[in-house]
Amino acid sequence: TGFRPTLAYDDVTAEAKYVPAVKLPFTDVKEGDWYYEFVSELYGKKIVSGMTDTTFVPNGKLTYGQALKLIVVGLGKGEQATTGSHWASGYLTFAKNQKWLDKDVDLNGSISRLAFCQIAAKAKNLTAQPASNPFKDCADKDVLALVNAGIINGMSADTFAPDNTLTRAQISKIISGLIK
Repeated sequence: TGFRPTLAYDDVTAEAKYVPAVKLPFTDVKEGDWYYEFVSELYGKKIVSGMTDTTFVPNGKLTYGQALKLIVVGLGKGEQATTGSHWASGYLTFAKNQKWLDKDVDLNGSISRLAFCQIAAKAKNLTAQPASNPFKDCADKDVLALVNAGIINGMSADTFAPDNTLTRAQISKIISGLIK
């Protein structure tokens, strides 16, 4: 007779545990970190990488170049060849050609929560607004469209902090929601 595969079953518990698709090489992203699942998902899909082979730098500030690459690659638009001297110049060119962005930006500069939302909402073609604005510090239509879609939330129940910069951990959660 031929080989017949069998299934083995482990004890099933009531609480499901997240199991990453790949083992993370990052020494600064540990199971139990609130962003672990998101970094693992995006790393497994080859959407994020580390700042080095062994570090992710979750609290590092996100740059415009990094944000543009994450949006473009995350939405399945592919890697972009450079169009200038900066490694992310092709992503900027792509975003401008798609009308997600209408100006040049400092690709090495930190991106604010507001600026990211203004690009991401256009990239996802999101315009639907929530019934009411929960934030006392931001009424931007792109922010509210992403909130309405469940992709981003505030820093608290009633503050968005539009001028704050995004960290690499935060963007992992947001990109995970953006690509679903």
